Amino acid sequence: MDIFEIFYSNRNEEQSKSMAKYIRYLFTFLGLKKPERAALSKEVLKAIIHNSETTEFFINKAIGWTLREYSKTDRKWVENFIEQNSLDPLSVKEGSRYL
Repeated sequence: MDIFEIFYSNRNEEQSKSMAKYIRYLFTFLGLKKPERAALSKEVLKAIIHNSETTEFFINKAIGWTLREYSKTDRKWVENFIEQNSLDPLSVKEGSRYL
């Protein structure tokens, strides 16, 4: 699963133009509003499962950070995700920091 492909395939050209204009064209926008980004983010978070068996410190740390950030959007989903999946203790520690 390619994270960029998920977001770029859902790009809204019309919306991205107004978003880019608002920030004076300093950044590239995909034209995805918060509810759409949140829904797509769940798909990205599911990609974590493919990397959950690694012993690589920075991958496990990144998984935890991703879960922690998403917990600001959907706390219950992150709680369930951590309970239902076998994650490295470091990922659980980082991911559950705001729970």
